[in-house]
Amino acid sequence: MRPTPPPVLVVDAANVVGSRPDGWWRDRPGAAARLHAALVAARSDEVVLVLEGRARAGVPEDDRDGVRVVHAQGAGDDRVVEEVAALVAAGRATTVVTADRGLVGRVVALGASVTGPRALLDRLAPPRVPPAVRLRPLSEDDLRVHAAGCDALVVRWSGGGQESTDEDHLRWLRANARAWREGGDLLDVAVEDVRSGEHVGVVGVQRHRPELEPDDVNLTYAVYAGHRGRGYATAAVSAAMALAAQRAPVRRFVIRCDPENRASAEVALRAGFEALGPVTEPDGSTLLRFVLDVG
Repeated sequence: MRPTPPPVLVVDAANVVGSRPDGWWRDRPGAAARLHAALVAARSDEVVLVLEGRARAGVPEDDRDGVRVVHAQGAGDDRVVEEVAALVAAGRATTVVTADRGLVGRVVALGASVTGPRALLDRLAPPRVPPAVRLRPLSEDDLRVHAAGCDALVVRWSGGGQESTDEDHLRWLRANARAWREGGDLLDVAVEDVRSGEHVGVVGVQRHRPELEPDDVNLTYAVYAGHRGRGYATAAVSAAMALAAQRAPVRRFVIRCDPENRASAEVALRAGFEALGPVTEPDGSTLLRFVLDVG
């Protein structure tokens, strides 16, 4: 039996590089060279990297270390299609990395699979060490930092779209300080970066809600403006689970989020939760639900 040839990844470099605003437009050759170096370092599937325009100056046409670089003399999409057609005709399982809808349609029609730039970039990124965080009770002294951190994203996903006044924030801070002292079922606490001491967000530990089973704990989290994208939410979820287990028995942790809140869903998955899919809540809303059994 003839061995199955290994799969091939065809990378639409212009689309991948352009998927994140890291200043690539100021140095297209440099951005292409960095992507090429990351693909070489990954040493996974056989890769075809298609470069167009000024990006071609960043990496010469070559075939080494499992990455074959090809230069498009015209449109990069057309060169991607040429490469895919040849690979599929040769019986190679081919996946194209792009989010260009027009190109997606063309390569799928040829028999290729497609994945997005984010999936590739996540795979190429070096492992990120999560920040060390500690939890502490909230107090009235947190008013300035909390109010400033509650930007439009926090208002949308955690505040129901309703902006809060300073008096609203104070009432909330006092209620949570009291819940900490009295062992209340609905508790939000401050999340601090251990290294810097900065108050970077809040995490909630909630019991005995109508949508929960006995001994379930619902977790909520909000990272303040200026601190997102650093792993604080995932670290806060882990710390909150430890805090909840210290306060009372836990059978299962639950995270719920709006289906459009992709960042929150990704936090749940990174924390090891299982996705149950959309669930209709007691109030009639539809939320994504994630669970982690611990008891």
